[in-house]
Parts: sequence; C-alpha cells; structure tokens
Amino acid sequence: MDKLARLALGYYFFGIGLFLLLAPWTPLWSRNYFIHSSGPLAGVLLSRWARGALSGIGALYIATGVRDSLSQAVGGKGD
Repeated sequence: MDKLARLALGYYFFGIGLFLLLAPWTPLWSRNYFIHSSGPLAGVLLSRWARGALSGIGALYIATGVRDSLSQAVGGKGD
C-alpha cells in the first residue's frame, strides 16, 4: 500500500475511533430514533456496559490509527 493511502487509512481509523469513543456518552445517543425503534434491543444499546464496549472498540481504532499514521510519518513500512 502506498504511503499516502496508508496515512489516510490511519486518519480514517482515528476519526471512527474518536466517534465510537465519545458518541455513546452524548445525549445524541440517548435520543437516537433508531435505537428507540429497535424494541427490546434499545435497553441493551442504552446500557452502560454496551456503551463501554463501544468506547473500548473506539479506543482500539484510535490506537490502530495512531500506530499506522506514526509508522508512516517516521518512514517505516508498517505491517
């Protein structure tokens, strides 16, 4: 993969990770139409453990994005 594409992928992962880390804890998440229209799944998606799980996935995406971006910034080949 060329350097620019790898760098763009790193920034993409960072952005998605930041969204997943923060969005479950905002009022936007609590008032989401799609969550409330999902019936019994709404209780699960609004629970603290589900929000924490999504935030954990977001943290992993951020770590992946930072690792990929830094590996390209210092001129390494990456994985």
